[in-house]
Amino acid sequence: PLLSWHASYNRSVDFLMTDVRVSHVVVATRDHAIHSSLALWNQSYSRSLESLSKTEGSHLITSLRHRSGHRVVVCTGSSPHATLYSVYSLLEHFGVRFYLTGDVVPESSRGFAVPPDLHQTFTPLFSVRGIQPFHDFRMGPDFWQPQFWHSLASNMAKMKMNFYGFHTYPVKNGGIT
Repeated sequence: PLLSWHASYNRSVDFLMTDVRVSHVVVATRDHAIHSSLALWNQSYSRSLESLSKTEGSHLITSLRHRSGHRVVVCTGSSPHATLYSVYSLLEHFGVRFYLTGDVVPESSRGFAVPPDLHQTFTPLFSVRGIQPFHDFRMGPDFWQPQFWHSLASNMAKMKMNFYGFHTYPVKNGGIT
């Protein structure tokens, strides 16, 4: 299983599926066999897939229309993590926002639809993206509760972060500096 959905995402997906006029949403890594099938019935899709960089974190969201008129939205990435990022990018395209403190899901609006020309490729500017909080303050990680740690890890993934650093000071002679 690639994705671990939380209650807030179930709400987000329900919002999207009731307001977005698409037949299917395909979520798969770049090397999954489904891409060859999609390329067969939509020639521009193979060019889209080729434009996807192999850089870790690179991902693509695109909208395809089958000759039958059905609309398919494809979320794909260069790796399983990047594929997860593509789903978050799609949700951001629909107005969902992710913060360390939680998600903001917009109210449903009539007339909301996936643009027929949706095609966005994302390549991270930095290979390491994350946070490094200081431990020696009252609001620092030493005082965080387990549920905050869980929330932080989940929200960092939604924000496409891949690093959590622990700021420490060197200790001399096994004592306190």
